[in-house]
Amino acid sequence: MNGERKHKDNRLFRGAAKFGSKMYLLALFGLLVLSLLWFAPQKAFTLAAAGNGPGGVGVTDGSSTLELWLRADRGVFSQDNCTTQAANGNSVGCWQDQSGNGAHATNTNNLNQPTLNAGSLNNQSALFFNGLQTDALVSGAITLDQFTIFSVFNSTGADGFVYEQGSNTGTNNGNNLFSGTECSAYIKRDATTSGLSLGAGWINSTYAFVTNGYSGSHSSHSVSKNDLPISANCTYGTNDPVNPMTPVNVNDVVYIGARGGSNLPFTGNLTELIFFRESLPDVQKILVENYLSSKYNIAFDVASTNDHYDGDTPANGDFDLDVAGIGRFGGVSHTVAQAAGMVVVNGTFLNADGDWLLFGHNVATNINTTADLPTGGGWDGINDQRWLRSFYFDRTDAGTAGGTVDVIFDFSDGGMTGSPAGTATNYRLLTRAGATGTFAEIAGVCVTGTSIAGDRVTFSGVDVTCLGSNFTLGTIDVVNSPTAVSLQPIVATPQTNGLLIFAACVLTLGIGSLWVCLRHRPE
Repeated sequence: MNGERKHKDNRLFRGAAKFGSKMYLLALFGLLVLSLLWFAPQKAFTLAAAGNGPGGVGVTDGSSTLELWLRADRGVFSQDNCTTQAANGNSVGCWQDQSGNGAHATNTNNLNQPTLNAGSLNNQSALFFNGLQTDALVSGAITLDQFTIFSVFNSTGADGFVYEQGSNTGTNNGNNLFSGTECSAYIKRDATTSGLSLGAGWINSTYAFVTNGYSGSHSSHSVSKNDLPISANCTYGTNDPVNPMTPVNVNDVVYIGARGGSNLPFTGNLTELIFFRESLPDVQKILVENYLSSKYNIAFDVASTNDHYDGDTPANGDFDLDVAGIGRFGGVSHTVAQAAGMVVVNGTFLNADGDWLLFGHNVATNINTTADLPTGGGWDGINDQRWLRSFYFDRTDAGTAGGTVDVIFDFSDGGMTGSPAGTATNYRLLTRAGATGTFAEIAGVCVTGTSIAGDRVTFSGVDVTCLGSNFTLGTIDVVNSPTAVSLQPIVATPQTNGLLIFAACVLTLGIGSLWVCLRHRPE
């Protein structure tokens, strides 16, 4: 279809040039306008900005639609000034915002602060809210009109507010999530409201990930639990598709654990809250939900078909951490993903809806190691090394068309120091079939080329049919092409030849992970 259109366009252009007629020039101008309109929907297949948010969606410098990101494994402090890290059992006075907007959630009264439960869910931490003493935190102001909100929690007591933007949506603009039945999810926009009831016992002591979405109309308001829609109209919520909701940018704080910080307190554990100020396309919702499902070991509902990552199972090594990926769904392609030092950039792979390539890891702190390296070829056992962190890849090729991606290792994002150097081909892409055993090189027809830029090593044109299971970065010459090197305080000894021998050049490591996902929303 597009080919025919372009052919006709060319004929009109030649006609205008031949006759020099104003009529043809006007026609050409009109045709150009029509072409822009014709091709405008294809913007949905490109990505607008780099991202390092949850699952690779959004940017954590405050420049994207990621408005608030609270996670119990980062930025949890015992004082409201966010200075002293909370330990297990401590009260939490500050829950630091990871979105880059600085909208930290705090409470100055230590008698009404939640408690940190370290390692309570799949080795991940949670904040416990005791409804008896009205524990609550209040974030800085964020702006929402349309939104997608993800939360992971359970309920262990009386019904209460998990979160609410604004002090009371009964009288003020905002939105909320209530652990009870009646109007469990509620939106107020000036004179119009939209309420959804999630049914009796919709949340209990079993943890769930809940997605609350709204794109500006009653009919667009939906809530799902473990990717299963569970909502019905409230009896006192307007929820009238005939009357459109009033567009309102609500700029207000988020109360977490109680309405207005003091009423209808929530009882239960909360591990993660993620607020986007837009209705995300389904491809990005699915990626964030796969990130949450893997991290907290919460299964997708049996009716869901959107679990696209199997590296999080015990049989495959529990590669639960920092799951991200690329994919195409609903006509929208998410073409770049980054997490914990791994970057995947689509080449020719994403051809059809249902194409996915997700990855995750199981090493919280990355270091170098000489274990399980290949033998033979350039691997002499002398200057060989690799990352301890390896990544599990899970590929779904709906169109069975194959294709290529670039696989990139980012040193700083992988918690490693220094930068790659020397000859690029000293770096090798390594794989093994399972979570243990000896690695082997991926080479030949599987990889087109290797290059170095900044603190990244790129393996370009990797055939996706060669990707599956366990991958990491190795070097056959750690002296000239290190995988992480940093100088500690140096002890230098003068030599007769005038040279200095560095007596302390050691590996250093750090904890740090960054997800970069060029994200896009249909415009």
